[in-house]
Amino acid sequence: MARARRKGDHANLASKGGVTATGGEVPPRTRPRSPPSRVSRGAVTTVLVAVSVAVVCWRVGLLRGGNEKKPLQPRSPDGSSAASASSKTTAHIEPPRRSPPTVTAEETQREIRKAHADTQRGKHRLAVKRLERLLSRGAHADAVLDIRFSLADGYTALGDDAAVETQLRLADTHAQGRSAAERSDAAWGLAKLYLNRKTAPRAAIIEVLRRVVDANPAHDNALHWLGHQLMQSPTGYTEALQYLSRVRLDKLTDSHPLDTVMLLGQAHERVGNLEGTAAAFAEAVNLYTSMKQAGREIPDRIRYRFALSHFQYGKALVQLGHADRALELAAAASYDFPDVYHIMDITGVALAASGRWNETLAHYGNVARHLDEWPSDARAMPDRVLGATFAKLLHDHDHKHPGKGQRAAGSGDADASNQNRHRRRPAAAAAMADGDGAQANGGWPTQILHNLTTTRCNIDVRPGLTPEAFMSEYAGRNLPVIIPNAVADWPARTVWQRGTFAAKYGDKMVRVRRSVDIAYDNEFGGLGAAEVDLRRYLDETFGPAAAPIGVDPAASSTGNTRYVLQALEWGDDGFREDYIPPQHFESPNFAWNRTTRDGAALAYFGPAGSSVTLHEHTNAWNALVFGMKRWIMLPPYIQNGPTGLPVEQWLEEWYPKFHDDAYECTQYAGDLIYVPTNFMHTLINLQASIGVAVEFGHNTRLLKDLVRAARH
Repeated sequence: MARARRKGDHANLASKGGVTATGGEVPPRTRPRSPPSRVSRGAVTTVLVAVSVAVVCWRVGLLRGGNEKKPLQPRSPDGSSAASASSKTTAHIEPPRRSPPTVTAEETQREIRKAHADTQRGKHRLAVKRLERLLSRGAHADAVLDIRFSLADGYTALGDDAAVETQLRLADTHAQGRSAAERSDAAWGLAKLYLNRKTAPRAAIIEVLRRVVDANPAHDNALHWLGHQLMQSPTGYTEALQYLSRVRLDKLTDSHPLDTVMLLGQAHERVGNLEGTAAAFAEAVNLYTSMKQAGREIPDRIRYRFALSHFQYGKALVQLGHADRALELAAAASYDFPDVYHIMDITGVALAASGRWNETLAHYGNVARHLDEWPSDARAMPDRVLGATFAKLLHDHDHKHPGKGQRAAGSGDADASNQNRHRRRPAAAAAMADGDGAQANGGWPTQILHNLTTTRCNIDVRPGLTPEAFMSEYAGRNLPVIIPNAVADWPARTVWQRGTFAAKYGDKMVRVRRSVDIAYDNEFGGLGAAEVDLRRYLDETFGPAAAPIGVDPAASSTGNTRYVLQALEWGDDGFREDYIPPQHFESPNFAWNRTTRDGAALAYFGPAGSSVTLHEHTNAWNALVFGMKRWIMLPPYIQNGPTGLPVEQWLEEWYPKFHDDAYECTQYAGDLIYVPTNFMHTLINLQASIGVAVEFGHNTRLLKDLVRAARH
């Protein structure tokens, strides 16, 4: 005990400072040692729980992307990191962010080769992942375009169309700041996607193709397709001609040279350049000859297009007055394309133009017998085309030799009855034309475009024409005719007066189009069409605030006039109940049955100046309920000039060239006019007009009946 006590005394002494047993000094302690304590079991449990929670949080951080390795920070002399040291002095300045490291060119190419190897083994998904990972790591800039194209190929193989378009768009964007070659390649990749899908808007396709050609003016494939797309619009053929003329046929890889040549010929034809048309199709014929002599295999599609080229070349030769050359061409083509009806057609035309009339009759007789052996569905178009052509040839022959056959109705100068019809118009028609009376023209505007009116009429006007007489004298000879007062008993004569019409149909939706677009609108999927309610159209077009003759105030051409051609079927309360189909067009000889005719029936309404540019179709009738309309029709094989020009411009610049061959007359309210099959025609509303137009198919017996009549 004493010993222990002494130790305790030393301990106490040492804690207070003093002298040890050996005489040395003991330094005082700053803090007394606490005796060891026991750790409770509860404390241990708490620590373990805390550690577990920390581990769980750390793992959650990994799942959320918190496992990214941070770059090592250099250490400062005192052992702390440089970042922490600098943050003590410049805490208000953020450290610069480091961009992802760029992969070297060698490593980029190595990864691309691996991806290509994956593709060759059919492992497209692996190749796509490899390339996507390469881009995310920062692939070398010079290889990005190739990587995007490879990704597009990979996604194509995987069937992911959206990803394909995304990659090609990204490639196009990436190329904008790079070389002209890269810009051209990227835009061309996007253009090919649009062309193959056939769903992109034409404006978007043309815009991308323009960028290809701007970056590479010698890109022959893009020049071809840009011309092709421009040819689809009614007024783009002039610009298309410029691009198609620059195509080097031997450099094409994405289309056949024949396609370019045919487009070029069609573009020349549309601008009215007959010599250019002949030269282009002559090149197509030469191309066929060289392929044939070389023994090259010609696919059926290309072979048929070569046959069409022979036809177009022969047609141009006839129009240029070279009938003998056209006949030689047709004779040679008959051996190579014996069952193509276009060749049959141009052969007959060339024979007639050469003055060999008996051979012409024999030719069409043989053709009619030959077509009898064809299936009915395959015979429809040949019947239509050949019948219309033969009717035109018969009319021309009768006109030149009136003593050798019956003179064709409506031929030559206007006869006295037609002239009298226009000099002594009924009082009601005169009132409507001159704008007299509160209800003139059914309450529609009475303004007349006097600068576009005409007194010429060489179309027969036949009051009271019976259906039987119509079939034998007009439909049976493919000649136009006007039947006056044909709609006098229609409900539309009351219902379609302006006030009643707006009240009944004002809430209906209609498609409003520029006049210049209408003829080709149905063929090319809608050009500039806007759907609005009818009441709004009527107010804006015919109301007090309407622009003169319904034209856009910024426009000076009637081609911009707003016009509506609307399907008659508008549900249960459609237009159909307002008109009575004439009996003249119910013959079973016409190709279209009642259901088909009803589906093609249209109501039209537009202001003075609204029009439809040159176009053709099968037989049709047009009934004018209110208004005044000028018609010009050109028979088959008559040159007609540009088809997409506004009518007013065409009348001034081109019509004088074809005036002598044209049928022309003015249609008044109540008149019904018959438009024969394959007659190119144009019209312009001289006064605000509203009426019905119905196409009813070609006369299936026209060719047979004409051949039989010619024999007798």
